[in-house]
Amino acid sequence: MLALPGAVYPQVAAPPRAVTSVKPNGTCGYGSARASLTPGHLQLTCTSLRSLIATTYTKGLSTSRRVEVLGGPPWLDKERFDIAIATDAPVKIEDLAGSVMRALLEDRFALKAHRENRDKPVYLLTVLKPSANLQVAKPGNCSAFSYEGDGSIPKGTNLCGYGSVKSRKTGPTINEWYGTTLDQFIGHFLEGQVGRPVLDRTNLSGRYDLRFEFDLPRPANGGDDPPVAADIFTLLREQLGLALKAGRGPVEVVVIDSISRPSPN
Repeated sequence: MLALPGAVYPQVAAPPRAVTSVKPNGTCGYGSARASLTPGHLQLTCTSLRSLIATTYTKGLSTSRRVEVLGGPPWLDKERFDIAIATDAPVKIEDLAGSVMRALLEDRFALKAHRENRDKPVYLLTVLKPSANLQVAKPGNCSAFSYEGDGSIPKGTNLCGYGSVKSRKTGPTINEWYGTTLDQFIGHFLEGQVGRPVLDRTNLSGRYDLRFEFDLPRPANGGDDPPVAADIFTLLREQLGLALKAGRGPVEVVVIDSISRPSPN
């Protein structure tokens, strides 16, 4: 670009410098994965690379669905790593877990990947009746999740778009959701229950307060046990007025082109 005499150009802030550490961890057991995030600092313990790639690439999606990662060698699932990032200036946590972590994956693991849509088995979420059983969210009954500060959540806070569970001594647990879109409900709960992507075909774009009973089924014991909880398909139909229908549809996935074990610290 030609510099004009006397012209004043805006100063572009340099991106924060990051110090990273990647160490294989061969002592991880079931349920040992941990994460600690604050602005400018991220510490992961016993993380698998496939799970980490899924989390990182999900940041760029327009939905709450956790993206599926395809391809790559078997060690992506079997081996675990401790990963740390520290920046010389505060960085928002969503950027640490997104663009900064992606840069680490590309630098230390030589990750090359791309997104594409694939036709896959899905469930289609539809409305059984015009009104369904969805309560429009009450203003002020939940707080948006914030990545600012230390990321802690004050006790008793209802997060918009997330569910909470109230256990009971007998019978199914009570699940409550506040200020949630159906996309958030799908990504944060429903897909984990049905084991495949769910595409929203309800044409409902509002935010809702949901309350329903749901628990893992328990075998009956001579009639003395609490009632067996309904499966997720019955729950949706009877308690929320929604339905899941098996079908096929386009699902965005991440395909690994190449990846290597990490370079030394």
